[in-house]
Amino acid sequence: MHVRDGEHGDAEALAGVFFRAVREGALGPYTQTECAAWCSERPSTAQWINRTDGLDTVVAEKDSQILGFMTVRASDGYIDHAFVLPEMRGQGVADAIYAVVENRARCQKTKRLHTHASHMARSFFIRHGWRVLSENRVDLTGAQLTNWIMDKPLS
Repeated sequence: MHVRDGEHGDAEALAGVFFRAVREGALGPYTQTECAAWCSERPSTAQWINRTDGLDTVVAEKDSQILGFMTVRASDGYIDHAFVLPEMRGQGVADAIYAVVENRARCQKTKRLHTHASHMARSFFIRHGWRVLSENRVDLTGAQLTNWIMDKPLS
């Protein structure tokens, strides 16, 4: 596995990882209705480029296949996306990506990282020393999802 910066040409693959992670990987903690409300269809390449514009992207890949990624808003340390292919969960992909993200944030003197974590991401971030600040409810078309506002000071 190789961790690298995301590139413009990754957009289609990243949209696919996102779609599968939500529609397949999130089933269980979230219902099928909630997953469909979260991501009703696979984003197009153009939609994904627009959605991640201005974010730094770190990807993990093996044999030219993207296994997972995280996006970070460098200006304030907000992790907007953190997704791994369902079949790659529990294999260290997110850990490898996150190590790069946190190290870069520390090098850039970012004071803290923060996010709105899903059920799956919550336990991952807690394992990496994050704290839960509050539970959050998100109203989407057809469903209301629960996530958690979390952060990790980097002093």
